[in-house]
Amino acid sequence: MKVNDLTNEGIVDLVRRVQLNRQTGAAQRATAQRDKKSTDLTYQEWIAQMSRVPGLDAANVDTELVKWADSRFKMKPGTTKIPAPAIGNLKDNKKMYDYIMSRTKEYYSNLSSPVTSAPTAGTAVAASTAPNLASDVKIINLDPIILRYRNVDFSLDDTGQWHAGNSKKPVAQAWAKFLDQQHNIAIKSAATTTPESIELTEGGNAIPSSEPVAKDDVANVVTLAKKYLPPQLAQGLQTDIGSAGYKVASGDIDLMIDAEQVVKFFKTDSAKDPILTAKQALKAYFENQGLESNVKGRNVHIGIKYRDRAGNKPMTAQVDIMVISQAEQVAPWHQHGMRGQYADPEFKGSDLFVLISSIAKAMNLKFDAFGGKLMNRDTGEVVARSRGDVAKILLNPRAQEKDLDSVKSILRALENDPDKEMKLAQARQDAANGVLKLPEVAPPGTAAWFNDRVNRLL
Repeated sequence: MKVNDLTNEGIVDLVRRVQLNRQTGAAQRATAQRDKKSTDLTYQEWIAQMSRVPGLDAANVDTELVKWADSRFKMKPGTTKIPAPAIGNLKDNKKMYDYIMSRTKEYYSNLSSPVTSAPTAGTAVAASTAPNLASDVKIINLDPIILRYRNVDFSLDDTGQWHAGNSKKPVAQAWAKFLDQQHNIAIKSAATTTPESIELTEGGNAIPSSEPVAKDDVANVVTLAKKYLPPQLAQGLQTDIGSAGYKVASGDIDLMIDAEQVVKFFKTDSAKDPILTAKQALKAYFENQGLESNVKGRNVHIGIKYRDRAGNKPMTAQVDIMVISQAEQVAPWHQHGMRGQYADPEFKGSDLFVLISSIAKAMNLKFDAFGGKLMNRDTGEVVARSRGDVAKILLNPRAQEKDLDSVKSILRALENDPDKEMKLAQARQDAANGVLKLPEVAPPGTAAWFNDRVNRLL
């Protein structure tokens, strides 16, 4: 996936926070927010734990709370711990909360200091080791988060824990701190780097032998990739995802395939994680045909060998087959090139999705571009899936799917909306903090306004 196609709302919010942290005092506020959020969640865990402790009463509540906190925070031997709170009353929840808050702050303040060794992929990381900050951390992917340091890939799971290589055991605290710092750097870099430069630096990382693919060679590579797929899966392959074939050169070529169809073909529905198991099976299928392949996040990467049209030179292209639930419905959200959007040098997929997410949030909705759906923020109920239906809900009842093609088309559709300022409030803040570019529509009656309308009629 391209960095300029960020869509996950959590990543979008993180981009906003990183930009805001550049302001005076924001780092302290971010730390306080982190401590409070962590404490709130941990406190709820303790409340649930109390109901499971037999015979818990005022005589042993302190002991149980300290025992549980020790287990929860996994402090290193020798670390100074906050004294027991002497609650003495099961109803004194404030003391419990304050104690958990103090242990939360202690946990973050006692993270290990850096050392130089790096872990081996697929192995647990010793609690006494941590890296030095280094410039050789590379962004492999931002959705999901994957960073490469000294040839080791570190991935961030759904619970916020880091893993080295294929290890299921989270890395040590000091490594987690280091990777969190690099994670923020990566997000900040993604928010300030042009799509073109990302395309040529990020693309090809998953297949080391790959090179950027010229625009005229993309169709041939896609045709070759289809031949390596099982015919049943090739029929449903979604193409024209992202900018490959629409820009001068692309570091990789994105395709989409339906996750449910992959699970059905490889018969992995009874596995603990059917989709992950199916992706691994697809990887093995490619490897049995002699292709270089690996799995990262939602992608099954393959290296396709071909000869370029310009010089008939043997080349290798990285093709990212994105295994996506209901891929046929999701694909239109990412086929910008088919609608001519890359002809606009200012077009960025990240800007488009940040703006859509901002408008949805203002309306108590949540947008998931890789799920192809708009949801109620409180209940998770899906309220729309197609681009046309989403346009009518977010913009106006007469809006069409083409109104969601770009930032500019969205702004035009909101020109006469009485709720325009409410819908754009978050986006304006994002624009002020450099998260997205938000060109304003020219004021009515001006020459620019008149020219814009003439251009729309041509």
